[in-house]
Amino acid sequence: MTRSYLSALLVLTLATSSAGIADLTAQAQGNVSRPAVPTELQSLIQKIDTAANQRDLAALLEFYAPSFSSTDGLNREILEKVIKRLWEEYPTLTYRTTVNRWKRNATGWDVELTTTINGKGQFQEQPLTLESNLSSRQKIVNGQITWQDITSEQTKMTSGSAPPTVQFNLPTAVKLGQDYNLDVIVQEPLGESLLLGTATVQPITPETYLKSPPLKLELLPAGGLFKIGRAPNQAGSQWISIALIRDTGKILVTQRLRIGQP
Repeated sequence: MTRSYLSALLVLTLATSSAGIADLTAQAQGNVSRPAVPTELQSLIQKIDTAANQRDLAALLEFYAPSFSSTDGLNREILEKVIKRLWEEYPTLTYRTTVNRWKRNATGWDVELTTTINGKGQFQEQPLTLESNLSSRQKIVNGQITWQDITSEQTKMTSGSAPPTVQFNLPTAVKLGQDYNLDVIVQEPLGESLLLGTATVQPITPETYLKSPPLKLELLPAGGLFKIGRAPNQAGSQWISIALIRDTGKILVTQRLRIGQP
């Protein structure tokens, strides 16, 4: 399962367009009017949208500066590899992005985005459905993305006629060295069915974007998966992933955990 580099979805968070607001404070104070996304920014987003939805990798990379970097350690070269593999696995991805905030500066834009991504693929010759919700911050200079910070992310993949429905409880951010709970509660009664599952923790690095850890399944008690984790004493991000499998289907969920970051 190419679970890790599914977070390459995030590098395409400018791949669709939607209305946004320039000043969230004004809205919170009761001003319900929403200024339209500036025409220049809207046009740029629509061009990126076209390249992404047409799976035109060369055209898409034109919107990333040669010096592109991210807080995950990605550069433009790694980004190209990640996107290529992602589209091979999931050739029908669609993107819906909302621009939550923007700020014009001397050379371009600082933007905050929320994106929902859906698509289908295959794993071990079985159909797979993907849903992803994520938020990020981007810097755009002279029409090219120069920097990205992923602030939240959750990806869910399901297969089978009736995959488990779960309640997934995990914080999105913790302090350095802090303990945290991972609770995954299966909503349906299992009856006589067996439930297999596992949880994995993986630091987010350029290398792990292209490699997934092996899944070592174990027999679980009825009800779900319950773990206690401890954040490392170094700031960064981790992917916390779970897999649950029963006779009628499977579900995999990956969520980003930010550690010691604002």
